[in-house]
Amino acid sequence: MDIQQVLGKDGLLDQAMDGFQARQTQLDLAQTIADVIVNKETLIAEAGTGTGKTFAYLVPALLSGKKTIISTGTKNLQDQLFNKDLPFLLSQLKFTKNPSIRLLKGRNNYLCRYRYQKSLHNAVSRYPANKALYRLLPSWTETTDSGDLVELSEELNNSIVQREITSTAENCLGKDCDFYNDCFVYRARNRAMNADILVINHHLLLADMALKEEGFGELLPNAEVIIIDESHQLSGIAERFFSQNITSRQCKELLVDIKTAVGEVPGGFHAIQDTFFDFDISLKKTQSTLVSLDNRRSMEELLENEDINNELILLVQNGRDLSNALEPMVAADKTIEQAYLRLNAL
Repeated sequence: MDIQQVLGKDGLLDQAMDGFQARQTQLDLAQTIADVIVNKETLIAEAGTGTGKTFAYLVPALLSGKKTIISTGTKNLQDQLFNKDLPFLLSQLKFTKNPSIRLLKGRNNYLCRYRYQKSLHNAVSRYPANKALYRLLPSWTETTDSGDLVELSEELNNSIVQREITSTAENCLGKDCDFYNDCFVYRARNRAMNADILVINHHLLLADMALKEEGFGELLPNAEVIIIDESHQLSGIAERFFSQNITSRQCKELLVDIKTAVGEVPGGFHAIQDTFFDFDISLKKTQSTLVSLDNRRSMEELLENEDINNELILLVQNGRDLSNALEPMVAADKTIEQAYLRLNAL
């Protein structure tokens, strides 16, 4: 079977889809992609609206039979490819054996069993607007196969709750977690390693590249074909993964995690409260000083500003003081240990 037989006039899709019209631009793009796959070359292509680019890259990828990673710009497009476009094409191509297709998203899309259990003791679980979600979660966690929170899109409409019940690379306990063997994130990654067609997004693609560059392992399997849809978005996302940065959000989330963790140790928060609030106030002052700038600056330019330099020095010192206050409690709880390590890594 070739491109013409699938996308051409009187082809498979012409017969299967109402309103389908064979387009020469789509055929040309698909054939070019097929040739590039065979010759192991690189192609950058721009397709105008109405070209039908999605099928133009999916069809040759499927016909090639090669292990393929497809990276998209948005989670919505990921879901569309995985739940709609790829199943439809496979139903028409009728391979003797269908390739295995997997969907892999960032960890903040999957429920973290550990943080969910922790959240049951926090105010977020008792807030009236979240009660319907928390009534559903016990049964859902036992029946869901993926742990993908998109399955709860009607009940989960609060980003604050989502942060409470998902993990980040910084606060994940890894193999030290009591729920490691039932972790939805690691389950999804293990399945992805064996997929013939893997659908991801640009954030995951670049995170994997950054890990490999630093020698810390990998998130994604090797592939013979990599297709990057909406590639014009890559440059902006790449800034995050190939530069060093610290954000106020990182610090605020860390403070929340510290407060929650030490709160479970008798007298824990009392022991760190002075340094905790000093760091919190210093963070707010630093953020306020930076917000007053009229545009983006390099680090060298920032440090030349006396006010900013002084606030950053104070922030670092307050961070060290908080770290010293936390240190005696590190052995008491692995969540405190993780927060302590994150604080020292800032």
